[in-house]
Amino acid sequence: MKDKSICYVAGHSGGHIIPSITHAKKELEHNSNTKILFFCTNAELDKKILEKHEFLNTVYLPITNIPKNKLLLPKFCINLLVSFVKSLYLLKKHNIKNIISMGGLVSLPVCFAGKILGISIQLYELNVEPGKAINLLSKLTTDVNICFPVTQKYFPKTKCNLVSYPVRFNNDIKNITQEAALQKINLNAEFKTILVLGGSQGSLFLNNLIKQFVKENSNLKLQIIHQTGQLDNFDWQSFYKELNIPAITFDYHHEPEYYYIACDIIICRSGAGTLAEILFFQKKCLTIPLQTSYTNHQKYNALELEKLYPDLIHVIEQNKVNNLDIKKLI
Repeated sequence: MKDKSICYVAGHSGGHIIPSITHAKKELEHNSNTKILFFCTNAELDKKILEKHEFLNTVYLPITNIPKNKLLLPKFCINLLVSFVKSLYLLKKHNIKNIISMGGLVSLPVCFAGKILGISIQLYELNVEPGKAINLLSKLTTDVNICFPVTQKYFPKTKCNLVSYPVRFNNDIKNITQEAALQKINLNAEFKTILVLGGSQGSLFLNNLIKQFVKENSNLKLQIIHQTGQLDNFDWQSFYKELNIPAITFDYHHEPEYYYIACDIIICRSGAGTLAEILFFQKKCLTIPLQTSYTNHQKYNALELEKLYPDLIHVIEQNKVNNLDIKKLI
């Protein structure tokens, strides 16, 4: 096969970066001569996720979130311009033929540079409700890849291709039994196992929820696998040890498949990637969407999947959830 060069752009979110890596790996399986250029931000999260993927030619751009402080806007605009110029240079240097974007602010300078160079742009909207970046970039393309049929309504003038979410696991992993997975990670098959997933950045709300739950139910035969996130400095391992609850705690894990297989229920946020992986492993979950003043995309993801998989997906809004909701699922 002929050599070809593809660019991926994703950052500031595992929900964007991980499916991009998965897509890139499948490209390499199809054509081992493919050269990958991967644009992301210089955030610590991006570096941590990408550190073990040496097959990617990674470029870190000085992109940050749009600052709330207006005094920081000039610096933000300069970084945006620097990112655009750097993207323009590298896309041309590496003779990139195709740009693949999963969304996010970092996609804007790269895709606009690609448009100027006449490079094909392929967009993936992984959530029900499109993000601002994909909405804007859809004006540069003739079609958009979507994972939920209902997303079509947000792109009335654009062709939408319904695709499967690029889950990072191979089907072979499903042959591992729950008992084998528990043994692999040194947990007890006689205990109920709860997996807590706050997403790549963690969730202080979920952390406090599970903390209160195990305090009030320490008499139950429970063990916890807990993704605490990078922002929580609480000593979780000592906390679980004091309550005599077997636990595994981590902020981010490159290969969490044994955690998925080992658990009985999952308590999580409602990112598209997390929900897609829960469905892949066919696990029951209590999902609590993150809702903010500027986005409800997690809520729409969760409610759409709850309609399709009511036996697995149980959605409760953050201001309504309580410990009884968790206990009912155990």
